[in-house]
Parts: sequence; C-alpha cells; structure tokens
Amino acid sequence: MRLSVKLSWILAALLVVSSVIIVVGMPRLFSRIAERQMRKEAQTFGLFLLRNLEDIAVNRNLDYSTQETLMEGLIYREFEKAIAISGETGSFVVDEILLLTSDFRVEVGYPKEETGRDYSDHPDIAATFRDKRFVIVLERHPVPGSTELDIDILSYLTLNDEPRVLEVKLNFQRTIDLLSAQYRRFNLISVGTGFLIILGLTVFLLVFIRRTAVEPVLRMADALDRVGRGDLDVRLSHPSDDEFGLMSGRFNEMVTGLKERLQLSRYVSQSTRDAVRTAVSSGQEFHTPRRKRMTVFFSDIRGFTAYSEKRDPEHIVAILNRILTLQTGLVARHGGYIDKFVGDETMAIFPDVSSALLCALDIQAGMLRAEADFEGLRLGIGVYEGLAVEGDIGSETMKDFTVIGDTVNTAARLQSVAAGGEIVLPASLAERPEIAARFETALKGVVKLKGKEAEMRLYRVTGRRSAT
Repeated sequence: MRLSVKLSWILAALLVVSSVIIVVGMPRLFSRIAERQMRKEAQTFGLFLLRNLEDIAVNRNLDYSTQETLMEGLIYREFEKAIAISGETGSFVVDEILLLTSDFRVEVGYPKEETGRDYSDHPDIAATFRDKRFVIVLERHPVPGSTELDIDILSYLTLNDEPRVLEVKLNFQRTIDLLSAQYRRFNLISVGTGFLIILGLTVFLLVFIRRTAVEPVLRMADALDRVGRGDLDVRLSHPSDDEFGLMSGRFNEMVTGLKERLQLSRYVSQSTRDAVRTAVSSGQEFHTPRRKRMTVFFSDIRGFTAYSEKRDPEHIVAILNRILTLQTGLVARHGGYIDKFVGDETMAIFPDVSSALLCALDIQAGMLRAEADFEGLRLGIGVYEGLAVEGDIGSETMKDFTVIGDTVNTAARLQSVAAGGEIVLPASLAERPEIAARFETALKGVVKLKGKEAEMRLYRVTGRRSAT
C-alpha cells in the first residue's frame, strides 16, 4: 500500500474518532455547563430571597404579626416573580419556597398546601439549623422508572430573634431540559464548527504531509527505480534543508559515485569486476589465490611502434581503439574475457583451446577484411594452455585481479614469434586429436623461446577444417 494511501486512511480514522468525541463529548460538556449554571442561578435566587427576608427581619418598627403577614406576602410575591422570570428567561424552574421554624414545620410555604407540613425527616434542614449556614444540596428522588433530581437552596436566618430556615427547591431535571433547549442550537453549531475545524485541519495536514513527505518519497522511489534500470543521469532537487534535502544530496552523491565506478569499470577486466562482485557478496576483502588450468591468448600489433612515430597521437589512438574493439567483441562472443590491455597488446583468458583458436581465426579474418581501415596493420597471436595462479596482484592501495605464471609467460613468448596475421601454438596443443580434427595447422619450426631452456616445436593455425 502506498504511503499516501496509508496517511489518508490514518487521517480519515482520526477524523472519524475526533467527530465521535465531539458528538458524544460536547453534549456532556454542555450538560455540565448547564448544571453549573443552574447552581449559580439557584444560588443567586436564594441569596436574593434571603436578603429580602432579612430586610424585613431587621425592621424593628413592625410588630410580629405584621412581619409575619409581610413575610408570607413576600414569599408569595417572590415565588410568582420567580415563575415569571423562569417563564421569560427559561433559566430555572421553582417548585417550592418554604420558611421553616426550629421544630421543622413549614411556617409559610408555597404552594400553600405545604404550610404546616413536618420536615423533621430531612437531615439537610436539621444540618442547616445546626450549622447556621447557606448550602446548596442536589437531591435524588426515586420515581417509577427513573430518578428525579432537585436542587435545594437552604439558608439559616433569624426573625424576631427566632431561628428559621429558608428552603428554595428548584426542579433540576426540568431546568436542565430548559437549558438544554437553549443550548441545543449552540451545541449543534459548536459540533458543526468543531467538525469543520477538524476536517480543515485534516485536509491541511494531508496536503502538508503529501507535499513535505509523500511527494519527496515518491520522487526518491522513482529516482531509485530509474537508477536500477541503469539511468545514472537522474538527479534530485529539494530546496529545503530538512531531512529530505539531506537525502537528496546524499542520493546525488551516490549516483555520481555510481557513475564514476561505471566509468572506472571500463578500465578493468571482466574477471576483476566478477571477482569484486563475488568478494562484496561474500563479505571478503581479498581473494584467495588459486591455481587453475586455463587457456591464455596474447595478441600484438606488428610494426605499431614504427607506425606510431609517423602519425598524430589522436590518429594513433583512434586506430588502436578500433583494433581493440574488434578483439573485445570477438573474445566475448567466444566465451573469453579480456584480462588487460598493455599498449597495443591484448591478453585474454578462455575456458579451452578450441574457443581461443576460433576467436583468433575470426580476429585475423576481421583484420584482413578491414585492412584498409586498419591501414595495413596486422596482428600476431599466441595461444597456450596450462596451470596459472589467479589472485590479487599489487600493493595495499592498488591491486589488479589477474593471472600470473609460466603459462602466461609462454603465451606471451608465442605471440612474440608470430608474424603479422599468424596464430602460433605449440605442438603439444596442435597435435591433440580434438585440435587436429577441428583446425588446419602448418609447422612453423623449432624455436627456442626467450626464457626457455628447451626448444619448442611450433605450429601455425591456418584455418578450420570443414565438417565431413
């Protein structure tokens, strides 16, 4: 799954979760707000009524009966005022207003049928008489199928030096319903606004993450894919100094290094490249030298030194490169590989003698066909088979993976005695049944090669034998 799709799913899930939290949590939050507001409303109303009663209580010019009559009228008027305020503002619902004496009986009450009722079984009233304080109590009353909630506002006061308790009972549930109705539209607007804010933030984050993270990753993946297909001209540009900018810089450095190594690989033999690849995959730093049987091929351009003295360097290099290119293609076609070029000399390794001789015949034929292009230059070729040592040759700072030994030296000596257009090999190879059956040869002579004590009978390979 693409990174952009994963991020889209993650942000969509966050949007859904946030929306559920808003839809479920916001009503509960507003319910808490409504409850706190109702308590504040209850406290305000209770204190207002209490202050009115205390104003009457401190009026010493009134006799007790007059105070009592005024008190009862005040309670009724305040209750009617509370109902009017409740109807106009929809802020709270008042069920009862009671003035109780120290024997827990209702002295004045509204509704009027509450007057004279005994409240001795209400511990909150007894506690208010005892502690002489102002309290707000949340009461739960079980009713069939549910529970009703009320808020009781209780306050201690004295009238004519007699203790009293004023209780105002507000219907909590009906008040919450009123407040919920007031807040419903605000609730919906808040939920919608919160949803739009989260949606906007989600879209913003999605666009931001796509531009700052996903798109650079996609560009990086595309660039890596192009490099994997061999395109080393790809470059990444990232103007920011963030991690992707650093990655882009490192990627460009990596591609430059790969391009340099590709160019360097053209200056080393296929065997060296294969050896390096094997060493990297196996985790070895050096190659263990080994002795193996192989066929060594040497070629050299005859008269090239004299040829070079009379021509421009650019022309010399161009002709030399054309001759080496011809040999490189034919060596690879016949299963061999170029070990090294030494000036105008070529050293190649083949799996067997027949492959090396077939390649040599094709090279000589190619040189002859393009004799005019090669300005009459000819190759002398020597082929020899035997044991040689293969391994890392060089210093700690510069090495070459190549083959050394008498087999290599002998092949080089055979090439040195070959005339232009000749392919020379020893009798030990030419007289082998499989070689004699496939190739036409002619005795070149008995020659003592440089560095050899014994003379060696040599043959020239003149062509292939036709199949019978």
